[in-house]
Amino acid sequence: MNTVKVGDVFKTKQGECTVIEYNNAFNVTVEFNDKWMYQTSVEAVQLRKGSVKNVFFPSVSGIGYIGEGDFSCKNTYEYRLWLKLIKNHSKGVMILDSKWFDLQEFCLWCEKNKKDGWTLSMEILKSVRKEVNENTICFLPILIFGAISEPYKRDKELPIGVYLLKNKKGYCSKVRMYKRVKCLGSYNTPQEASDAYIKSKESYVKELALEYKYLLPIEVYDALMSWKVCD
Repeated sequence: MNTVKVGDVFKTKQGECTVIEYNNAFNVTVEFNDKWMYQTSVEAVQLRKGSVKNVFFPSVSGIGYIGEGDFSCKNTYEYRLWLKLIKNHSKGVMILDSKWFDLQEFCLWCEKNKKDGWTLSMEILKSVRKEVNENTICFLPILIFGAISEPYKRDKELPIGVYLLKNKKGYCSKVRMYKRVKCLGSYNTPQEASDAYIKSKESYVKELALEYKYLLPIEVYDALMSWKVCD
């Protein structure tokens, strides 16, 4: 069996690493030969198999990596959010801040900004180029998140929030407010129904913004107060 010694370079599935300390076959310290210079302790047999784990290797969609820190559980809410952002970036759906390719950085931001009963939103502060960073993404109370979201069911042939009456002789508009669907009445034309929906929806969002004013960052509050329905 070949002896492992300090200075030996091994190719692994996650990059080359160099032995920087050898205690015994079960305790070998290596350093990866990349810009992060991540160090870890492994067994000699792992080196020979090339199965040493590099936490900075972009194993998620070719760009995302776990990083070095306390966040690593794949069953957490933060991990699932991060995974979605990474995949959307790789598909060209959005432009994710490169520092958030590191799971640790994203989780630290979440830990600092999230609150119980709040969820992540990319709508309120979304930039024109769909750049996603700490200035264009935020956490919102569930009620506000639901208020600015598109209705789950809608008729694509009609304006948002507008539905054909069952007798097909007019239109109605409906808006969800405080977890209940409120009917805003019946109208002769889709435009009349749409106007009623827009007025009610935008008023409701402002009402919620005022309700949560002292819990929201000022830029989020301002964005909610100027929020408009987009069909």
